[in-house]
Amino acid sequence: MRTSRKEFYYAKRIIATEGNVVGAENFLKNKDDFVSFNGQNSCCCTLKNQNGKNASIIIDFGREMSGGIRIITKHIKDSYYASIRLVFGESVSEAMSIAGDKKNATNNHSPRDFEVMISNLSTLDYGKTGFRFLKIELLGETTEVIIKNIVGVCELPDIDRVGYIKTNDERL
Repeated sequence: MRTSRKEFYYAKRIIATEGNVVGAENFLKNKDDFVSFNGQNSCCCTLKNQNGKNASIIIDFGREMSGGIRIITKHIKDSYYASIRLVFGESVSEAMSIAGDKKNATNNHSPRDFEVMISNLSTLDYGKTGFRFLKIELLGETTEVIIKNIVGVCELPDIDRVGYIKTNDERL
């Protein structure tokens, strides 16, 4: 049985926000990857849908990785669950696109554009694809979500080196 190891990466840059997003910069400094009951929301990011406009944020993890993300949700207003859209991208334009609308914006090799449910006081992992950028959009009737952190989870095979090649050929 093959095992793997996980490496965790935190947001390096906020590319853009749309709609009512407050505290996005907290993803750049908040390194907590666990849920807590503490009452302060100053360390979090709030996405709030208003006037029929969905709130969204695009995050840059600063490196390409193979894996997914972990969302640490603090609070969902007036509900236990909320629906969000996740769009993974190897480029900003891919993270901003809708799968199937543009050339190379597909779900062919691995789903990279899908809707998921998040819940109050939860730590949940989503996705298994190649990406650097992530767009999160709050969907539906839910009006407000407070997210404590979003962490990139890179999965790497845990393999022992069985040998190496020694050569004078510079091309190799």
